[in-house]
Amino acid sequence: MLGLMKMSKHLKISQIYLVYCLVLFQILCDEAFARDPYKGQTIFKLLPKTAADRKLIRDLTLKPGYTGLHVNAVHGRLLCVMVAYECIKEFLHIIAKIGALIICKVGNVEKMLAEARVLKQSSRRTRSLQLSWYKYYRGKDINNYLDQLAAKYHKTVTVVNKCKSFEKRTMKTIKITKGDGIKKRLIVIDAGIHAREWIAPATALYIIHQLVQKANENEDLLRSFDFLILPLVNPDGYEYSHKSERFWRKTRSNPKSKCPGVDANRNYDYKWGVCGTSKDPCDEIYLGKEPFSEPESRCVRDLLLSAKGVGIFYLSLHSYGPYILYPWGWKSGSPDSRSHKTFEKIAMAGVDAVKKLSGREYLHGSSGELLYTASGASDDYAYAIAKFPISMTFELEGNDRGFDPPPDQIPNITKESWTCIRAMFLETGKIFKLRSDRKLRNSATSEFYAVRWKFLTGLSTVYVGMVSTNL
Repeated sequence: MLGLMKMSKHLKISQIYLVYCLVLFQILCDEAFARDPYKGQTIFKLLPKTAADRKLIRDLTLKPGYTGLHVNAVHGRLLCVMVAYECIKEFLHIIAKIGALIICKVGNVEKMLAEARVLKQSSRRTRSLQLSWYKYYRGKDINNYLDQLAAKYHKTVTVVNKCKSFEKRTMKTIKITKGDGIKKRLIVIDAGIHAREWIAPATALYIIHQLVQKANENEDLLRSFDFLILPLVNPDGYEYSHKSERFWRKTRSNPKSKCPGVDANRNYDYKWGVCGTSKDPCDEIYLGKEPFSEPESRCVRDLLLSAKGVGIFYLSLHSYGPYILYPWGWKSGSPDSRSHKTFEKIAMAGVDAVKKLSGREYLHGSSGELLYTASGASDDYAYAIAKFPISMTFELEGNDRGFDPPPDQIPNITKESWTCIRAMFLETGKIFKLRSDRKLRNSATSEFYAVRWKFLTGLSTVYVGMVSTNL
């Protein structure tokens, strides 16, 4: 009897120890997943048969456990979806049911990203004006580069410390002119509104490099246009995607919430919340509590409104495509037939230039038709409210790695993208018959000056000088 009691006591101790081990194991697993949120996830590239199947997969990516890395409405184009371990069985059942073809899958996402981090860390660092095009620069490096350009090329470059992100990071904008004192129409460019799209800020830096350090090679552009470029719209999310979650998309507002952040490109006050958005803060396309709830989207809004009446082309850099997109995004189709023809002509100039360079085919069309309808985006706002006659979103090439092109692919992507963008800017100059003459110098409207003055009264003296000179 005593022996049985001792055995029972030992069993209880063993059970308690076993429970303790299981709890400890679970805690360690949870910590591991917290350190690497992509552990156990699989990326699928697939080809649906019908438009209805494409929509089904698009809707699926809005559910927890699914991330739409690349979704579009173009027949014959691949879709790319990242699926959490616990959803893979459901996903494969759905794919088998609709008969979609799985082209390939990457079953070790955390390993792929770890290898990319090693490549990123081993890339050459520089503090000089000569950037390495084999490196993704962090927000501080980007701001330092802009400051260095302004110091060296002070006659043609001005940097503005205009905006602060939610986490109080400085969002610097650079203005580039020919330095001849002649007022020209303005091209506004931004990049990095979605944190995970690292190639977008890299391309914005390449554009700045071409317009400033290679100004002699781009004098034809600088004779017709001034440029206002914000290379990193979402510095908080961008930094978070470098440190914690590589595929993080949103801003980092509401940090105490279970699901922080807002999709800043659903946060603009034009057709806000009409379609292609979510009111669930945990969704990637969460539109925010109200229009312009985010300081990042407000920054771009103010930039666009400051150029109202003189802005001719708004270009927002995203990834990945390659696609050249124009309004509308909130519904299918373009604003009118005349605008559609102008958009198409400008886009085709870029498409032809890339085809001549590399043979690659870029698709172009309205966002609502080519990808999917989504309201509250910056390009629709720029066209409808800020009155830019040309407003486009450029979904940059992602190659085989989607949002995560390795650093050694940056030079090819940025060069090809610039070839396309440059050709579109030149075509815009031809269509609008832009020249650096007196007619152009006097073309700004009274409406522009009224809006600009209203905007400038709340800004620093540095920014007033920057905007009010040579716009």
